[in-house]
Amino acid sequence: MIRTSNLGRRDFIRQSGALVGGLALAPARAQTGDTVLDFRGALPAGVQFRRAGPATFVAPDGVLRSAAADAPRFPGEGGKPLGLLIEGEASNFLINANRPDARGWNPGAGPAASAVGDASAPDGSAGVFRIPRPAPAANSIYDAVISNAPWSDFSAASVWLRTASGTGKWRLRLRDFTTYNGMATVVEVGPTWRRYVLRFAWQSKDTGAKRFSVLYNEVMQVGGTPPIYALNRVNPYERVATPLSLDGVLMWGAQYESGNDASSFIPTTDAPATRKADEVTFPASGINPANGALTVELPQGGRRGGVILDAAGDQGGIQLAYSNSGWITARVGTHTLSGFGDVTGDQIVRLEWSKDGAQILTGNRSSSLTRRAAQRFDRLLCLR
Repeated sequence: MIRTSNLGRRDFIRQSGALVGGLALAPARAQTGDTVLDFRGALPAGVQFRRAGPATFVAPDGVLRSAAADAPRFPGEGGKPLGLLIEGEASNFLINANRPDARGWNPGAGPAASAVGDASAPDGSAGVFRIPRPAPAANSIYDAVISNAPWSDFSAASVWLRTASGTGKWRLRLRDFTTYNGMATVVEVGPTWRRYVLRFAWQSKDTGAKRFSVLYNEVMQVGGTPPIYALNRVNPYERVATPLSLDGVLMWGAQYESGNDASSFIPTTDAPATRKADEVTFPASGINPANGALTVELPQGGRRGGVILDAAGDQGGIQLAYSNSGWITARVGTHTLSGFGDVTGDQIVRLEWSKDGAQILTGNRSSSLTRRAAQRFDRLLCLR
């Protein structure tokens, strides 16, 4: 039996986020029609939103902006909003995120970063720094030292980079400085700001200070067998030994957070900072607990470890979420469903239920969804 009087979007697991374009409940109770909510640019009638602090987002004009406390965020592209951004609470443990010349940063054996007065940051400000690349040598790095972050099984380090002109290769690294476990990767940087993200699954022994190198330029050892970390994700960029071709990059907005993906940027100065959770609720008294469907449109896909919707899921209601591997999962009443395979790239998720059972379908077109999980209900535990 589904027991709920209010559908609530609660904190995302591990601080992942999602962009919700639309949500539909069908059918509602017999005397009413379907419930359809459109989040592209405004809150639908009956939806309540709050957040106990400011938060950033990329506006439809492409500029990173800050929304005040309790103000919803509607990211977009090409001048059009795509939906409502909903994120859980998260902290940026990397201090002086926009000041690589300040406390918390280590230039290694190379020169320090320098301010660039004629370049605008992703938020339109003038706070841009250039990270120079010296000749490859030992300790040829530029590190942000994160010594105050709690251990978590996943973390994400991110930074915006661009060149003054042209395109070339650059190397980033994330490492635990007790075990030296971590990853490095080569990225291609061009003249347009782009946010680069390193995601890593830590082992229980990785309890030391973390270092996020916005430049990793030590001499690469291309011979021999590289170390293998069973929990390291597939490298989304290039081979780590790819030669670098840039003599420097412009940098802005570094971040280190718990969780398996980068959330919206959290500015910091001389101490870590926290972004409060978005809380979205709307009445669901018209939901039909015996026979219904919930369809959610996610214009940018889902997030590993993210909760799409939680309506008292741990109390006999409905919860729709992703595992840390990207599998789609659901709780319907007292029943749990779990799909197989990463479906976070799918933009449409539908949960259907009746007295006989429930199923989850995903895809990119409503007319051609694929069933990911299904369960027949026992007569003694059926929805009613």
